[in-house]
Amino acid sequence: MIIRPAIMCGGSGTRLWPLSRKAAPKQLLALVGDRTMLAETALRVDGLDGARSPMLLTSAAYAGEALAQIAATGMSDCLAIVEPDGRNTAPAAAMAALQAVEEDGDALVLLLASDHFVRDSQAFQAAVATGARLAAEGALVTFGIRPDHPETGYGYIQRGAARGGGFQVQAFKEKPDFETAQHYIAKGTYDWNAGIFLFSARAFLTTMEQTAPVMLAQVRAAWDGRTVDGALIAPDPVAWERIEGDSIDYAVAERASDVVVVPVEMGWSDVGSFAALWEISAGDTRANSVRGDATVIDCKRTLVRADSRHVAVIGLDDVVVIETGDAVLVVHRSRVQDVKTVVAGLQAAGRTELL
Repeated sequence: MIIRPAIMCGGSGTRLWPLSRKAAPKQLLALVGDRTMLAETALRVDGLDGARSPMLLTSAAYAGEALAQIAATGMSDCLAIVEPDGRNTAPAAAMAALQAVEEDGDALVLLLASDHFVRDSQAFQAAVATGARLAAEGALVTFGIRPDHPETGYGYIQRGAARGGGFQVQAFKEKPDFETAQHYIAKGTYDWNAGIFLFSARAFLTTMEQTAPVMLAQVRAAWDGRTVDGALIAPDPVAWERIEGDSIDYAVAERASDVVVVPVEMGWSDVGSFAALWEISAGDTRANSVRGDATVIDCKRTLVRADSRHVAVIGLDDVVVIETGDAVLVVHRSRVQDVKTVVAGLQAAGRTELL
């Protein structure tokens, strides 16, 4: 089976400011190891049986750098589908399917984010191999992360009857409150929704004709008017503006008749906050995570990133200290979700040089 990875690389998150900026979002940064998150994602999918070079679903602002990072891994023949602006994940998935069908009518598409962390690549690849067999049967396959705590920041997937190494999806659940998340954990039949999908390109388009026919027609119109410039494919911008976008979860998965979840334990994180970054990178005997030119004394469970000068942190526990050439952030780990309010304030003040 041919698997065409489609890596979504268009977002510019605000929860990792000041590391992540509009000009350099987190997927283009080396946040954990020596490679950028995009490069790690590309190498992870390169090891899959039957995998072709990935396609990138991105924007003009990131396409050049993203392609360069893929090329630096030694992978060739990568292409970038350049969206005029964001229309959420369902139109992106449809374009990936249209491209894959043109290349090979039986191809599978593995749709995944460029900015997620996976500790156990072998477990990921084994789960994809299981999912590929199900996707070849026509199922829309998603991957569920076995939860280890009652997380309220993720959606959940409720498992139904067993099927071929996975489970029929009984229901998708919105991000719950804490008590509901505790109930999900106690039941043992719920997984975190990681937003990773695997599907037959042809079957996906057929399903989308049933679940979101207007959106698919709009995407097809933009795709039919596309221009190609080397490795760059640009859908027609006028037709693109007419697309009323939505997520693949809402537009397709929650309405489809044959959806299967493959649970996997692979050390996954969406790295959606500095707390998450600390969790996957804490290294010393006091559970501190320190990168850059820094001195850390009598601290525990503290994240420090020093980019342009020496940073000293003394006697602070559960604190995040981020230093870049033009900004410094100091925040308690319990308040890292409030970083986005700083970004909102900078936007309101017109401080575009810091965004």
